[in-house]
Amino acid sequence: MISDKISDKISDKISDKISDNIPVQNQHLPSDRCFSPPDRSRVQDKNTAELSEFWSRAFLGGLERSNLSPNEKQLKKQALETFQKLGLPDKGLESWIYTNPIHQLFSVQAIFNLEEKHPIGPLALPFEGSESIFIIQDGRVVKNKLPASITLEKFQNITRPEFYTNGLSVIHDLNPQSENHQLTWSNSEPNPSFLVLNQTMLSERVIADVALTLNFKQNTDNTVFVYVNSKDLGPGLDWLRLEINVESNARAQIVFVKDQINRQFHYHQLVSRVKRDGHLHLFCFSPGGSGCRTEIETKLLETNASFKLSGLTTLANLTHLDTHVEVHHMVPHTESQQLYKAVVSGEAHGIYSGKVIIAPGAKGSNAEQVAKGLLLSKKSQFHTRPQLEVYNEDVKCGHGAAVGQLNPEEAFYLESRGITPVRAKEILLKAFIEEVILTIANPKLRNLVSTIVAHHTGNLAQFIQEKINHDKDNSVEDTL
Repeated sequence: MISDKISDKISDKISDKISDNIPVQNQHLPSDRCFSPPDRSRVQDKNTAELSEFWSRAFLGGLERSNLSPNEKQLKKQALETFQKLGLPDKGLESWIYTNPIHQLFSVQAIFNLEEKHPIGPLALPFEGSESIFIIQDGRVVKNKLPASITLEKFQNITRPEFYTNGLSVIHDLNPQSENHQLTWSNSEPNPSFLVLNQTMLSERVIADVALTLNFKQNTDNTVFVYVNSKDLGPGLDWLRLEINVESNARAQIVFVKDQINRQFHYHQLVSRVKRDGHLHLFCFSPGGSGCRTEIETKLLETNASFKLSGLTTLANLTHLDTHVEVHHMVPHTESQQLYKAVVSGEAHGIYSGKVIIAPGAKGSNAEQVAKGLLLSKKSQFHTRPQLEVYNEDVKCGHGAAVGQLNPEEAFYLESRGITPVRAKEILLKAFIEEVILTIANPKLRNLVSTIVAHHTGNLAQFIQEKINHDKDNSVEDTL
């Protein structure tokens, strides 16, 4: 347990101004790694380095108190050595220039709850009566109601260096009680499967981590709804890694919804691999939080593999979301599409960095990416960074990005038909959002996601009204 004196000392140091470091140059991704490799030679921010060292001592103390075997402890110590080398991320990493997690992490005690887990409480979930539901709480399976065509396996935790991009990515492998669960779909199911993750019952200021692998076997067609929700118990770290493997001629749609806004720092990694003639459609929605970082990495490993990303976020007040995407076309004749939209209001900040990498020899590849941001207030921000790394001439690649406000001409057209100004802008906002939601093929899930998104966009009405009042004031000033 961290002493209050040390915690206060760290808090005081981190509250000081954090120095800016020169961004590190991006490096080409080798074929055997996930995400861009870290720059181990960079000089870390002083406050971040001190916090990294402080966490290292806390992790080592928890490891020594655990009941792991000598071999398991050795693996954990290897992960700890990697954590010490990489350290916690800061703005010295180019992919983190818009997000500095230290403001949320300085109060996290860097410990895992080693006590017995409490059973999950009643859940008011709209899909509770589903025939297929799987719930993980604090890294443990607490409810399992799956059809026979979906198998669950638990395998021993092993270090995964290919996922290590910074100290946060090593967290799960440091946990003395970490577990890995694997779900495999062996037959096509007409009804979606529901996965509920991270309904945490832990005390505040600790780490809740979940690692889960989803396997879709050959010649299957399945839809999975992944619902991430946790109680706001104060500052903490919500860590999640979701691995998705799509075998040959399999089709999978993952509907990933983060449905909480709280004071934890949320760090999610969604990693997928698609084989020959396989297709993966990943839908992601998040309302952000006090600090959020989502990393999506997809590798198209064999010919005719395809990937589609449909991303949506609605940010309000002081929320923050940094989405970082990498799609790797490893072989010829693969295809990928990215569509990402953000509605940002208040003083919220959204970031979307989408990178497509066409490997040498991957001729005939087709890649498209589009990112659009809709700003509803003066102080809202949305940064978009579409990137292409093409190492082959015989490809078709395109990207586009646009950030702006609601189109006044379209609003005027609706108002000229007798629609009120507020209602006109609400219609335009809904049309902007629905383009992404309509990519969900399953009607039940589409309606469910629409309800969740509507809940998070409800407080945007005030910003629409404020914008209308502001436009009227400007019109009067121009007339005078």
